[in-house]
Amino acid sequence: MNIRLSRSAPALALGALLLLHPLASAAEDAAFEFMEPKAFPTLASFESVEAFEKYIGDYMQRCFDRWASSSPGAKCPVRSELWDRELNVAYKRLMKVFPDEGKQKLKVSQRNWIVSRDSTIDISTYTLDRHFDVGGTMWVTPRADAADEVLGNIVKARTLLVIRWEKMVSEPLSESF
Repeated sequence: MNIRLSRSAPALALGALLLLHPLASAAEDAAFEFMEPKAFPTLASFESVEAFEKYIGDYMQRCFDRWASSSPGAKCPVRSELWDRELNVAYKRLMKVFPDEGKQKLKVSQRNWIVSRDSTIDISTYTLDRHFDVGGTMWVTPRADAADEVLGNIVKARTLLVIRWEKMVSEPLSESF
C-alpha cells in the first residue's frame, strides 16, 4: 500500500482532505498513538499475507490521517520494519530445520541478498532525494513513505521466499504427487 500525497496539492487543500477522510473520526484522531514494531501482531496471527498487509496499511493510514502534515508523520511508515521482523523469524525457523550444508548455503544467500538490498536502497535514496528536493517539512512524511514502500517490498519478497523454503524443507511431498 502506498499512501499518496500529491506534490502539487496546496497545503490547505491537503489538510482539508485529511480532515474529511472517512476512515478517521475526531475521536479516532485524538486517540491515535504510535505503535512500536514489536507491539504489532505477527504475520502468523493473520489468516493471510493480504490480511497482515491490510492491518499495516490501515494503521499507516490512521497515522497519516493524524500526522501527514507534520514531521511526526515520518514515523508512520512501518511496513519495512514489520517485514524485517518477519524475515528474522522466518530465517531462524529455517536455520533450525536445515542440515549444516543448508545452513551454510542460507548464510551465503542471506549475505548476498543484504548486499543487493543495500545497493537498491542506495539508488532508491539517491532517486528519492532528487524527487523530494523541494525543501520544507511538508515532504518529510511522503518521502519516508516512499522509502518505506521500496524497502518494505524488497524485504517482503525475501521474507516470503524464506517462508516458502522453510515449508519445502519441513513438509515432505505427498505420496500422490
